[in-house]
Amino acid sequence: MNEYYGGIFWYSTGSNKIMSWLGDWSYQLGVFGILMLVVLFKSLYNGSLTRLLELVVLAVFLLAAIPVGFPLVPALMALWVYKDNCKRRTVYQNI
Repeated sequence: MNEYYGGIFWYSTGSNKIMSWLGDWSYQLGVFGILMLVVLFKSLYNGSLTRLLELVVLAVFLLAAIPVGFPLVPALMALWVYKDNCKRRTVYQNI
């Protein structure tokens, strides 16, 4: 097919590297990685339907080729935890 199009499209050779963020956790750490992912996503879930949908969308995006060292993923998770803690703090202060 490459000769048919005259070399316009680049075809890569196969690679054995896991590119998925979730796949890397589950492959490198095995059962403990899956357990940690469950704990991580459970700690991010605050009981609302909106957060559930956000976590599902995040999980779908993390199945793509996102490296584990990509800093936006933990920053987003930390932002969600901080936001939930701020909401809890204001609720406790109003009591």
